[in-house]
This record gives sequence, C-alpha cells and structure tokens, in this order.
Amino acid sequence: MDLKLQFHDAEKDIKIYANDFSMGENVTFGGKSRIVSPTVNIGDSAVFGVNTDIRASSISIGEHTLFADGARVLCPENFSIGAAGRVDRNSVIETRNCDIGDEFFFGEGSAIGFGGRFGRASDLKIGNQVAVSSRNVLNTSAPITLGNRVGTSDDVYFLTHGLHHSHSVLLGYPLSYEPIVVDDNVWFGMRTLVMPGVHVGRNTIIASNSVVLRDLQSDILAAGVPAVRKKDLRDTPAAEDQQIRMASDIMDRWIADLETKGSVTVHRETIEGGPDMRYEIGFDERTYSVVLCYALDAGRVPGTGDRQIAVTLNSGKLREDEHSGLMLFDLTEKTASSDLDGVGEDLRDFLRRHSLACFNRRRFASLPPKEFAWLRLYD
Repeated sequence: MDLKLQFHDAEKDIKIYANDFSMGENVTFGGKSRIVSPTVNIGDSAVFGVNTDIRASSISIGEHTLFADGARVLCPENFSIGAAGRVDRNSVIETRNCDIGDEFFFGEGSAIGFGGRFGRASDLKIGNQVAVSSRNVLNTSAPITLGNRVGTSDDVYFLTHGLHHSHSVLLGYPLSYEPIVVDDNVWFGMRTLVMPGVHVGRNTIIASNSVVLRDLQSDILAAGVPAVRKKDLRDTPAAEDQQIRMASDIMDRWIADLETKGSVTVHRETIEGGPDMRYEIGFDERTYSVVLCYALDAGRVPGTGDRQIAVTLNSGKLREDEHSGLMLFDLTEKTASSDLDGVGEDLRDFLRRHSLACFNRRRFASLPPKEFAWLRLYD
C-alpha cells in the first residue's frame, strides 16, 4: 500500500505515514517514533515517547493518551484507544483488532498477543477505566472481552488457547481455542492464570495465585487451583459520618505525603461540630481552601485561598454556576474536575491509590518528592 509521509521531524527521526490524517493540538513526540496507517486520527495533547511504533489499518488515539518509551502496537485491522489512556514503557499490543475505551492503563512490560495473535478470531475489546498492571499477558488467539473497570495486579495471564504438538488430539489429548469474557468491576490478584473459555461475572474478586479453569459467578470471592467460590460479596456502606471520617483519615495521609513534595502549612477545623472538615493548606507559594463534606451545597464551598478544593460524597446539591473554578471531587460518582492544577492532580492520584479513584479524562499524575525533583532537571 502506498502511503504518504504526512509528518516528518528529521532532527528527532519522527515519521507518520498515512493517506487520511488528522492530528490535534499540543501533541508531543519523543525521538525515533513511527506511526503507519491509511487512516490516522490523533487527539489533542497525546504523547508519544522515544522509540514508539504504532501500525494498523486504522488508528484512532484519544486526547491526553500517552504511549511511553518503547511502546509498540501492530494491528492488521483496527487499533482504537480512547481518551486519557496510558500504554506504559516497553509494552506490546499485537492483535488483529483492538478496541480500548477511555482511561485505560496498560502496565510496564505487559503484552497483548502471543500465539495466534493475527488469526481470524484475534480480537480484543476493553471497556472504560480498565487497569492492567505490569507484566500481564493477554493472549488473543481467540477473542478477549474485558468490561468496564476491570483491574489486574502484576503477572496475570489470560490464555485463550492451549496445546502441545507432542500431545495430539488424535491421541486423545484436549485442544482449546476459546474466548474469555470478563464482566464489569472484576479484580484479579497477583499471578492469577485465566484459562480458555472462562466467563467471570461482574463484581467478582479472584485471589492471588489462583487458576481460573471454569466460569465464576458474579459477586463472589474466588480462590484456589482451580478457583472456586469462597464467599459471597456485597456492598456494605458505612454510615454517613463514618464515611466522612474514613475520607478525613485519607486526607490527613495526603497532607502528610504532600509535605515530602514542598513546604506545607495546614490548619484544620470541623464544620458545625463535624464530621465535615475544613482545611487551609499552604503549599509553596499558593494557598488552598479545602472542604471535605458528605453533601456539598453553596454554603460549604470554600472561598478564601488561591484555589478551592471540595471533596464530597454528594455534589448534586450544587448548581454548575456555583462550582465554576472549584476543583471538585465526587467520591460517589467517581468524578473530578478537568481543570485541576498540580496539587489537585496529586490529590486525585492519592485518592486513586486509596481506592477512591475519580476520573476526569486526564491521565493520573502526582507531584515528585522534593528530594528527587532535581533529578528531573536532567531529563
């Protein structure tokens, strides 16, 4: 196929070959990057690290998505990834067809593909807000479907085929080429192995070192070899005041963590006897007025610092015009404002690491500890 050279940076050795080509604003490239496809659509603020290589019959990359150094994509048909994704260093995506939703995380050294990766049935479908950790393998000899908010720990394997040429089907040994389907909100512990033909129901947790040989129902904890139901799972929400106290404890940990990243001053007080909290935080040259409350209304919106932050379990009482410019985190809806500054993004990442992820179609990021910040001067 004859493709046109649509973008070329000779100094950095960057080349994009395409016939139908569009690229948004503020897209950045490291050196030695290649993108090859008849159709290429790159959203605003996408980032491509050094030695990234992306090739497919059709490529669509959402805004704010990052391909870190050494990331590689090869899809004979479609490759599509939504907004705010992160394909980490030295990870590989090789499959015939790949459709990934928004806010995807693909950990360092992970791979999609392996045996049979370009066969007729090699198809991968991933929902929104899925996190696949480091050194995972998704073998797409047969289709793999991961629902929304699926998560894995390190070293998890999804295998859609199994055979050995010395153990032939003619001699009575099994041969497996079967799809894997995982429903929404499933969590796989470290070193879990998922075998061909498995369907895992929504909200299920699979313990570390398990081998999933058969289907697992929804809303259970499963463990073992083979993985079997150990107990049922159900949501058990704490009382409102207890939820705020839990969130307050996490906020205190965040402030302590922030002290490793700059000069911090803090004043805390309860609001009307608690449990809602108000904070005045000074960080380097700026001040932040912060409120933590169960239900946020106009009377609880902070308003004296250079920036205002509200962390709430219910922002529904606040009109849109009442939170203009406010860095808002709704822990129930799992949403955050899109215009967070560095401190706001640091808080968002800290909440994520304490099971309270809030999404805003931006990649998660944190401030560097001050002891290490000077090292970045040499990037």
